[in-house]
Amino acid sequence: MREGGRNGEGLSKRSISDLRDWRLKEHVLPYFASFRLDEITIEDIDRFRRSKVQEGRLSPASINKMIATVAAIMEQAVEYGHAASNPAEGRRRRLKAGKPRRTYLDRAEQIAALLDAAGDLDEGGRTKPYRRALLATLTFAGLRIGEALDLRWKDVDLGTEDGGNVVALPVKGRPVGPNGAIRVRGTKTENALRTVRLAPALRDELVALKARRSSGGEDRVFATARGGRFSESNVRNRILAPAVTRANKRLVKAGSSRSRTGSRRTRSGGRSPRSSSRSARTRRR
Repeated sequence: MREGGRNGEGLSKRSISDLRDWRLKEHVLPYFASFRLDEITIEDIDRFRRSKVQEGRLSPASINKMIATVAAIMEQAVEYGHAASNPAEGRRRRLKAGKPRRTYLDRAEQIAALLDAAGDLDEGGRTKPYRRALLATLTFAGLRIGEALDLRWKDVDLGTEDGGNVVALPVKGRPVGPNGAIRVRGTKTENALRTVRLAPALRDELVALKARRSSGGEDRVFATARGGRFSESNVRNRILAPAVTRANKRLVKAGSSRSRTGSRRTRSGGRSPRSSSRSARTRRR
């Protein structure tokens, strides 16, 4: 598994864990372990798909990943002569999976609303607060969810104010600066590596997080109560999606409040912000 098959490129530790511990051990093998490779039929694949849908634990995209794993195994079995055909190949074996909704942040108030919403989730959570810092890392550093979940404290340099615990990560040969930086390890292969400077707001979030949690070099920055790794779907479904929903409500409420303020000004003889703006543009002409 380390050699990565035909092209000889090694998989990252996260990719190996995803394949071996999540796809194979948790889902594929419990269902197919008693089958001979040459006994698996299209009907068996369809039953496996339906069973995953009935469990209700996985999204359609994740179920398709499980089927793709079976298809890859069966493809190898066909090449080696252990099976006559690949019953898991083809679109008809997959579920229809919609494209994930993207979240776009282009204004400061949107970012503030998202982080405040994550802070609300922290207050209601059973574990030590980490959600606000996690979303701040995704937002300000531009990390993928998987990259953030793989961060360890040895890869975090909180700058010159970190009480001497400075990792001195290079950023294109230059010092990291007073706010520090993070080393981002590759999610696909071990060779992929980059360094990202920390924005002051992100550094503050990580400093606060580090003070609350175990922060040894090998400890994960964002870890479960037992120090393990969160799943990416867990972050999407239980942190990001609820935080986006709460943030949108905050922004709508704030917009409604501004509209009411403008209406009160108009009724009292003053101008609403919008009408004042139009008047200013008219005067400039």
